[in-house]
Amino acid sequence: MISTNLDCSWVFLINTALEQGLKFGTDLMFTYGPLGFLTATVNIGKNIPIAIAFCVVLKLCEAWLLLHLFTRLHGRKGLISIFACAVILLVCSPWLGMEYYIHFLFFLAISLAWTEKSPRSYLFFSMVLSVIAMLIKFNAGVMCIVTLVLFALGKLILEKRTGLGYIKYFLGSVVLYVILFLLYNPSFAALLSYMQTSLEIASGYNSAMSVIPQLDTLAAAVFCGGAFCVVLLLALLTDLNSGLYMALFSGALFQAFKHGFVRADGHTYIFFMEFLIVLTVIVLFLANAEHANIRGGSIQRALCVTLTVGMFLIPLYVLNPSVQGLAQTYRSKLNYVLHDIQNVIEHPKADTEEDVLPIAILEIIKDKTVVIMPSELSIGAYNDINMAVMPSLQSYNAYTADLDNRNALFFSGQSAPQYILFSFGAIDERLPLLETPATWMSVFENYQAVLLEEPYLLLEKMDVPYQMELSEEKTQIVSSIDQVALPENQSFIRLNTSLTFWGKLNKFFYQIPPVTITLTYSDGTQRTGRVLPDVLKNGVILSDLPDSLTSMCMRINGIDDGKKIVSFQFGGDGWKYYRDQMEVTFQTIQSPKEACEFNPLRVQEVTLSPDPTIGRQKLDIPQPYAVDWVNGAPLTGQIRITNSGLRITGWALDDTLKCSPDAVYLKFGDQYYRMKQTDRRDVYEYLGGYSGEPLCGYDGWIPADNVLPGEYSVSLVIVCSNETAYYETPVFLTTYMDS
Repeated sequence: MISTNLDCSWVFLINTALEQGLKFGTDLMFTYGPLGFLTATVNIGKNIPIAIAFCVVLKLCEAWLLLHLFTRLHGRKGLISIFACAVILLVCSPWLGMEYYIHFLFFLAISLAWTEKSPRSYLFFSMVLSVIAMLIKFNAGVMCIVTLVLFALGKLILEKRTGLGYIKYFLGSVVLYVILFLLYNPSFAALLSYMQTSLEIASGYNSAMSVIPQLDTLAAAVFCGGAFCVVLLLALLTDLNSGLYMALFSGALFQAFKHGFVRADGHTYIFFMEFLIVLTVIVLFLANAEHANIRGGSIQRALCVTLTVGMFLIPLYVLNPSVQGLAQTYRSKLNYVLHDIQNVIEHPKADTEEDVLPIAILEIIKDKTVVIMPSELSIGAYNDINMAVMPSLQSYNAYTADLDNRNALFFSGQSAPQYILFSFGAIDERLPLLETPATWMSVFENYQAVLLEEPYLLLEKMDVPYQMELSEEKTQIVSSIDQVALPENQSFIRLNTSLTFWGKLNKFFYQIPPVTITLTYSDGTQRTGRVLPDVLKNGVILSDLPDSLTSMCMRINGIDDGKKIVSFQFGGDGWKYYRDQMEVTFQTIQSPKEACEFNPLRVQEVTLSPDPTIGRQKLDIPQPYAVDWVNGAPLTGQIRITNSGLRITGWALDDTLKCSPDAVYLKFGDQYYRMKQTDRRDVYEYLGGYSGEPLCGYDGWIPADNVLPGEYSVSLVIVCSNETAYYETPVFLTTYMDS
């Protein structure tokens, strides 16, 4: 089903790409590829029937492989091995996606090829499967290609005369991939571009997506990998054939470790699942193939058994939630197949209002092209819009300078979308606009804001783009650990940083921990967030970097909100892997962007009102309310405001009479501002039990010059619908300062 949020968005998109005729390598640059929809299918066009047919073919291939496997295993030992491995795979299966199922079939085929005297059919199948895997997801296919290379090298060591003949299967997979990709997109430039960006994404993933894992999970993975290396070494010393067979899987396991422990939140299961799949296949073949047994002394055999058992038990312990919920998992899967599949086909979208756009936005967009930024692409499934797509799909994926530039070029060309629907957010505590600085600068030059409807900002392509004129470059070499002051005038800044030798090694074998940047504002406040050093070489206007949706709306329309960044400083655990010095290039902006008419604050401006509590009874019973946005960002604590003022939105209900309040006021000390009430029928529908007009939303902007500098106790005063009572709830403390 088409659902919402980060991963569901790209799943929706790669299925939509087929319907829109978008091509990987030309229009799209992503981790998945032309056949990516096969492993992440939703009900769009004919994608479900194609994916089902593909699964049927794979199941037939699996039956063929298992038939040959069962003819190889004899006696009690073979039956015990089959049973043990089947149990392991059943435990893995709740986590086992299509990509890893393909790996399982590939490992079975390559193992049969290693132990059979006539391996051609298995190698040919492995070659075709590796190409299909690479068309689904480039890195998943590379894992198979690496295994084919290790297969050829192993056979070359064992069979010096005939070993060279196995290289043709590796070369054949490369040639077949090129042919199939060119049939899909007949352009060598597109092929090279797709391969280049796929490798960029794989490399950049090691620093852009790094999330520090829990120590026990990392220790379990290190033990499993170390134990595998010990068993592999013992096998090489006691039986070269067995050792070289185990070595086939070393490349795949290393890639699985990198994938699982770079973004070590929920992704760690990838390594343990792939590890169990590999061990399942290895145990089947080493325990039963007569010429592949590990031979040696009793101590070596005992050590091998101990390590092997440990290598099984630890991943099972890590995947414990799936073990505990195994019965329910399979019961749910069976129920889904028997009862719910028709419902999915008839109702392809999940039941949610999260991505339904406000009518005001849809009335402006109409049938014009619109890009959704930064990541919530599922909006396209829930609204009748003409959706365009950035080359790297979602902003968080453009984590290299080249990918950022590709997205930037997309917004500056003649075929750029007419509208951009922007929401202010990013993953892993990144600073949203520093996530893709070149893209932000391109949007800044080519678009203007036309509507602010939290949590969305609608941008429209300008008839005449703003041309940013820059002065000559001035370059400085500064210490990477010092705070760097920004020029007083508006400046365009590029930052060039580089990893140390140890940093490069760490990035290749493991990950670069998060790097942060601390921005200091002219009023003394600071903001710290994650930054990707590689993309900063593209350049950005750092002093005027927006920090909220409202601020972005004003800046892109050439309106100064008075909030300036005066200095910055890098930090975080990952910064120690970068060199002690960095290059900073400054250019003065000689032609500021001309101010546009639309100022989002003026539309919601509210004025001072009399004290609404006079003559009304104060209720002490807690009432339901929420503060959704403060200056275009979620409320996170104390707010410090400069001369941009304060805009606050949310909702409040009269729970006593079960309806909308008569009025909502924002109180500063002893001053009251009556907020504008808005239709929030979504609150009514979500909570239920309320009647009357759903005017329970509130919205308003208070200019900073209406309030003297100082610290204020801020609260909401909600007047009940019978106008005889009110209740008050504190919101936050805010400090107003001179600009």
